[in-house]
Amino acid sequence: IINEQTIWNFLIQMLYAVYTLHMNGIIHNNIKLSNFYMFNNNTTLKLGGYKLCEYATHKNAMKNLASSLNYFYASPELINNTSYDYNSDIFSIGVCVYEMCCMNDDYNQLEMYLNILQGKLTHINSTMYSKELFDIITMMLNIKKHQRPNVWELLQMKAITKHISDINTYIDALSYGKGYLDCININNNNNSASLNDVNVYVENFNKKRSKCSSSNSHQ
Repeated sequence: IINEQTIWNFLIQMLYAVYTLHMNGIIHNNIKLSNFYMFNNNTTLKLGGYKLCEYATHKNAMKNLASSLNYFYASPELINNTSYDYNSDIFSIGVCVYEMCCMNDDYNQLEMYLNILQGKLTHINSTMYSKELFDIITMMLNIKKHQRPNVWELLQMKAITKHISDINTYIDALSYGKGYLDCININNNNNSASLNDVNVYVENFNKKRSKCSSSNSHQ
């Protein structure tokens, strides 16, 4: 069972991870727990899995995108083969956070996801998690995309901002996002490159970070 403060911390980092993308017209399209990598004793998240990223004004063929989706995190609009936008990523983040709240001995991912699609959020433990957290999750998991808050609206909500004690905690996430955004722009101007090559940036970033940490520990 994951405690509530940890879940708030992860949620805020997830939102900052997509903030840079959304503010620059890019949909991630592949938000799921396995695409968030953990650092710093499992307190820091980094977003990966960029192969389905696309500009909001230049959508890929739905059949090509659907073939690569992890359906347990996909928004209703993607499942129903209808138009989608940035808030599809918000729905997927909602699934991630809801899933973290549901992990116990009775946890069943398929049952959880099917309930979400029907608007039945019944698995969250009200004795473990606050109504405030549940309300935020419910907003993100609204099956009507236009009724979900966007990433900027979420980051302005008092329920979320009060859990940000030090904005510097998230500066690294923002600078990290700027790096993969630059890679996406470069790749889109190079027909021989793939959006999935952004993962090379992530790997190099983490190697540099490890070297810096190792160097500092010997000083």
